[in-house]
Amino acid sequence: MRLSTVRTPRRNIWEGHASMVTEMRNDLPCKPDAIFCSVGGGGLLGGIIIGCKNVGWEDGKCTIFGVRWPEIESILHSVSPDYCVGNRRT
Repeated sequence: MRLSTVRTPRRNIWEGHASMVTEMRNDLPCKPDAIFCSVGGGGLLGGIIIGCKNVGWEDGKCTIFGVRWPEIESILHSVSPDYCVGNRRT
């Protein structure tokens, strides 16, 4: 059976995650050199990117590192047209 991927706008999720960067700006004495985040489907990473833009950290001096466990391939599958992430049918 061939499955198709349904992509929906994630803007509201990204904006929620972006608020963490605003909190970091308010709590830290200076801009961090780097931010590390886990990457599964990309929502957290997208939010951090938006958050950095919102607080003026998009100047390239704050590097964002996306990390994932080798066993987790959902970000790869989420961009594949032949794989459905989430409600998987067998």
